[in-house]
This record gives sequence, C-alpha cells and structure tokens, in this order.
Amino acid sequence: MTSKSEESKIFQHSVYETVKLIPSGHISTYGHIALLLGKPGNSRQVGQILKLLHFKPTATVEQDSSSAYDYGSVPWWRVINSQGKISERGIPEMQRQRELLISEGVLVSDDGRFKVLNMRDVGWFEDDVEVKEEEEEH
Repeated sequence: MTSKSEESKIFQHSVYETVKLIPSGHISTYGHIALLLGKPGNSRQVGQILKLLHFKPTATVEQDSSSAYDYGSVPWWRVINSQGKISERGIPEMQRQRELLISEGVLVSDDGRFKVLNMRDVGWFEDDVEVKEEEEEH
C-alpha cells in the first residue's frame, strides 16, 4: 500500500515528467497538466509543485537520502494559468517567466497583465501522453 507522502511524491514527479514533454516555444496550463495525469481537479496542486521550482538550483538536488531529481531539467515557465496568463506570485518572478517564454518565441504582453498573446499558435494541449513511471527499488 502506498502512503500519502509516496503518492504525493509520485504525483510531483509525474508533473515534472509531463512538463518536460512541452516543447520549447510552447505552453500549456496547470489544468491541462492535471488532466493529462488523470487528476483534473488538481490544477492548483500542479501550480504549487511548479512554483517551488523557481527557487531550486539547476543541478540535481537531493530530496532525501533515497532520491534525487534534476529540477533544472523541468521547464516550469512553459505552464501558465487557464486565462492564458502568467500566474501572480510577485513581479520579479513573473518577469523572469515572461523573459524565459519570450526567449523561446512566445509573445507575452508587457502591460503588467503578463498575458500570452499567441496562445493559439504556441498552445500544447495533447490528448494523451506517456509519462515514465518511477521504478520501485526493492
């Protein structure tokens, strides 16, 4: 039987692996990532998981003695809210996400609303993805 913390960790890593599938120059939404993972009501949880990546170093970081994850390989900036905007979390962080998106060719407004202007062209809304499951060690 899987504990709550193990389930949470599995979901967290599934979010990371799904976000890594978003191609450069494209975006998706927190809700769509949750939907792809079979948890359509967990868009806020997806947002919280990705929010923490802004503060992680780009190298592999040990979470505990039994696992490590390369947080720097997760393009968190490619996920926005369902309104097509960068989620509010402070202007410096929002500006950083805007700059990363622009560097990949995504058009983002500079009027303080941080809205993606070419969502129709850059949206990544796959119907189904195959996420690598973590192998259990015995």
